[in-house]
Amino acid sequence: MKEEIKIIDAQFIVSFGLILTIIISIIINYDVKQKLLHKKRIFDNNQKRYVNLINRIVFTLIVIFSLYISYQQYEIKKESNPDPYIHQIYANWLNVIASLIILYIIYETWDEEGLSNTQNLI
Repeated sequence: MKEEIKIIDAQFIVSFGLILTIIISIIINYDVKQKLLHKKRIFDNNQKRYVNLINRIVFTLIVIFSLYISYQQYEIKKESNPDPYIHQIYANWLNVIASLIILYIIYETWDEEGLSNTQNLI
């Protein structure tokens, strides 16, 4: 029972973290739109790059933490019904891989302007 409560609390942290990274992603995309419309921007190009990079790193850490939570759920349920939890672990591994690919794309497009270095989180 205590372990399940810890898992629920950890899932709250993941959910709030995802909400925060989505809000930051929306702000970055708004800034890119403002630039394309030649209107006042929130960030200059360099600031936007670093905010985007930090946001993606935080997102990657969140999905890694989510993978850990899934593994903890599996450990609790592996005696009764482990199959759904195994699938959840696989899905979280795919999220981690996708997040790492996005970080690589940011690295590869660091000096480019526009949409190429502001991919959406979702």
